[in-house]
Amino acid sequence: MLHLLRDHGAMAPAEVWATLGVSRHRAMDLLRPLLDAGVVEKVGGNKTGRHVLRRA
Repeated sequence: MLHLLRDHGAMAPAEVWATLGVSRHRAMDLLRPLLDAGVVEKVGGNKTGRHVLRRA
């Protein structure tokens, strides 16, 4: 997941699950711990939000 975001920059949730070939719920299961740890952040609103690696 980290390599994917690093290589693609910001990604919408639909792009994440399509690229990984997993369900929406599985993609969120992978993103949630990264969001909780502050490694990844969501930028934008609910409909236009994208996930990006957080800058140090």
